[in-house]
This record gives sequence, C-alpha cells and structure tokens, in this order.
Amino acid sequence: MHYLLVDTCVWLDIAADPAQQKLLRLIEQLIELDVIRLLFPETAIDELNKNKERVVNAHSKSLSALIKRTKEMVEMLGPEKTKGLVMDHLNDVNYQIPGLRHTALGSISLIEQIIKTSRKIQLTDGIKLRASERAIRNLAPFHLNKNSFNDALIIESFAEELKKSKAVDYYVFVTHNTSDFSKPQASHKESHPDFDNIFISSNIRYSINLEETIRGIQPELVEELLMDMEGWEDKPREFNEIIVAENEFFDRVWYHRHRMRYWNNSFYREQSPAARKSETAQKKGEGSYKPAKRIEKKYGKKSLWPIDDFELGMINGKLSALRWVLGEEWDFLDT
Repeated sequence: MHYLLVDTCVWLDIAADPAQQKLLRLIEQLIELDVIRLLFPETAIDELNKNKERVVNAHSKSLSALIKRTKEMVEMLGPEKTKGLVMDHLNDVNYQIPGLRHTALGSISLIEQIIKTSRKIQLTDGIKLRASERAIRNLAPFHLNKNSFNDALIIESFAEELKKSKAVDYYVFVTHNTSDFSKPQASHKESHPDFDNIFISSNIRYSINLEETIRGIQPELVEELLMDMEGWEDKPREFNEIIVAENEFFDRVWYHRHRMRYWNNSFYREQSPAARKSETAQKKGEGSYKPAKRIEKKYGKKSLWPIDDFELGMINGKLSALRWVLGEEWDFLDT
C-alpha cells in the first residue's frame, strides 16, 4: 500500500487550478481501487476549511481586476485596427471567470470527499511536544525564524504515522512549501537535513510534485485510468460563440414570426388586385421585407421555412437557453 500525506498548501493550489480536476478524479479512483490511501492530520483539515473560501474567491477576483485594467489600457492605447478583436478576446476571458469559481468549488467538494475516505491522524500530545522541541531548537520548519507551528504539526503527524508502517508499505510526504520543508538548493526536491530522522529509509519519500508521485506508483494503471478519462471534460463555450448562436436563433425566431404575420394577416388573405398591388408596394418599402431577405440570404430560405412544430419548439428553446446564459430570465423570447 502507498500512503500519501499531502500538505494543505497542495490541496489549496489544486483547488485554484481548473486543470487539476483530472488529478483529483485520478486520486479518487486509485483510492477506490485500494492502490493508495490518503493520510490527513487534524490540523491539515482545519487549515483547509479555514482557507478554502479565500482561495476560491481570491482567484476569480484577481482575474476580474486584471481583465478590467487590461481593457482600460487597450481602450486608451490600443491600435484601432485590432482594438475590437482584442476586446472580444478579453470579454470572452471575463465571461469565463465565474466558471472558474464554480470549478474551484467543485474541486474543494472533491477534496472533501477524498478526506472522508482518508485515514485521519489524531493530534496527540506527543506530536505537539515534538513540534515544540523543533521550535525551541530552531530546527526546520522553524529555521527561517517565523511561526511555522502548523507545518511542524503536519510533519510530526507524518512521523507519528510511520510508527505503524510495515516493510511492504510506502509513505510519501507531498508539499509545495519548499521554503520550510526542502533542502536549500535549486531543485528543492530533497527534504531539509533537519528531517533526516523522518526520511530514513527507501520506502519513505519526500515529494514536491503530487502528479509525478501519483504517476510513479503504478504507471501502467495510471495511464489506463487517464485514457479512460479522456473526453470527460466539457470545455465551456467562448463568449463570442454564444453571442453568434444567440444572434442566429434570434433571426430564425424573428423570421418565422414574420412569415406567420404574412400568412395570417387578413390584408394578405385578400385576393383583389388592389390588395396584391399594396402587397407589392410594401415589399419594396422599408418595412420588414428587407430584414427577411437578409436572413434568407444568410441562412438559406430552405433552412428557415417551412418547419414543423417540434423544430419550432427547439429553435425557441435554444434562444431562451442562450439568453438565460447571457443573463436574461427564462422564456424571454421577445424579438
């Protein structure tokens, strides 16, 4: 069995990165297959609960502020020829920001599900005592002269769990906090020398890359699971793509209503020469005839009319759904 204690900072970084949801799904499957088991110290769970909302909100707020400043600069200094295109791209990015928050909340929910299936490490007096001794002796993670007591509790919780280890088990401590836990060097891939009493054998490892660690456990199985996941992720439509679709279905609904008015209006049901003459005059005027011809030219008359009741319902439903995504109320079908 492979036991992983993943530092809180790693979980928070994963929650802030939409691309990491696949990694969470992979971890979830490996737990179900009894390939790995997660270790969660009490202090790590508390820290995650305390910081999760901050991570979710800070990510979207910082991006929104950046987009706003960028748009202001483009508006003031951007070249006229390309300004419109750049603003379209920025609007598209800005439109997707709320989705990032939703994705982050989804990741937090997945992490909480993983916690439920993990082995919890109780915060004992022995763990607290060893963490305090590190502080007194100025040993890592206290070597930078800052309050790192929570970090000390996490690493000592890992050390406590090692007392239950068997020769056939593997234990990995995973963190992104290289300043507190890593050996001072360029790669930071080795643990700080002050933790040599913990990482004392080949089946106890230190890692700063969770995905790399997961892939190295059973590479063939992991690749198979990742291949099965291909196609699971639905990429949100771009803002401009939604606008184009909304315009198209607006045109189609408007055109159908225009044709129905044409056929149902009592004026057009008259068959007298005077009525036909007036009809011809209207067609040549500035009314709805020109927009209808523009729509026929754009989409092709055969694709616009005639349509059955089911297809008409689908077209109206699509317009309603697209408008809802853009902020309107459901069933808003005014044309």
